[in-house]
Amino acid sequence: MVFVVGAILLVTAGAMLLAQAVAVPVELACCGAWPGWARPLARRLTERRSRRWSQAHERVRAVTPAEGEHRPSRDELVAARNAICLVPPGCPTWTGDRLRAAEVRVRNEYGLDLSSCWPRLWLVVPDTVQEAVRTGRDGFSAAMLTGAWAVLYLALAPLWWPAAAFAAVLCVVSWWRARTSATALADLAEAVVDVHAIDLAVALRVKTPHDRVTPDIGHLITERLRKGT
Repeated sequence: MVFVVGAILLVTAGAMLLAQAVAVPVELACCGAWPGWARPLARRLTERRSRRWSQAHERVRAVTPAEGEHRPSRDELVAARNAICLVPPGCPTWTGDRLRAAEVRVRNEYGLDLSSCWPRLWLVVPDTVQEAVRTGRDGFSAAMLTGAWAVLYLALAPLWWPAAAFAAVLCVVSWWRARTSATALADLAEAVVDVHAIDLAVALRVKTPHDRVTPDIGHLITERLRKGT
């Protein structure tokens, strides 16, 4: 009995470690960081997403005051375009573009490179903000772990066909959770910059004449943090 329980615990622990390992490439795939052999497909998917976004953006630009109740409003057209991406697409996946959009929007609004500024920004935000971001990141990681389990069940399907059904269900759950958690995480990142960019400038002794981080000030902060690299 002890041997059986020990074997079950060992298999369970091994399966969990394997799922956590598989979650890494699943996350890279969801975020659009595809390996070299998949780059032609990634490029085609990115171009397709870009064409769809451009077409939706042109419809927004061409909209005129509605002449009837059945004409789509500008808000509806903007929502349709933003459902593709908040900025011109640059990734083969929706999730990758949603996370990337936070970086692009922060750079456009404040002149800040989010990847360079985030570690320093993290040091000046309150503990409550850090906890909120950790929670958002944990939610995204959990979605990737669900996707990893879907991959493992799919690999088991040739030996045990019900595993394919489990894989399909987990894939749908992972897809939905990845989209919602990526949106929450990207919104949190932008919110942190919106509220605390001025605190970063103060901590770095960068003057803000208008009591806000303008693109010029943001570029100055970015260049300082990059240290010439």
